[in-house]
Amino acid sequence: MSEVAEARRTGFSVDAGRYIRGITIVAAPVFDRDGVMSHGLATIGLGAQIQDGEVAEIGEALKTAGEALSLGRP
Repeated sequence: MSEVAEARRTGFSVDAGRYIRGITIVAAPVFDRDGVMSHGLATIGLGAQIQDGEVAEIGEALKTAGEALSLGRP
């Protein structure tokens, strides 16, 4: 539940090796006009190749793209 709370706070989620060992997944939602999540944006990488601070940078980029798509902008 703490990870869900963190995703709500930051606007993106991170799975660092829980679903697939050694793999980091970062994802952000896209919402429809009614505010319901309709899609998700995600990136997947080898956890050992991701440097400190990059996860947050990637998450912010996905969040920004998701927000733009949610508003109907390309």
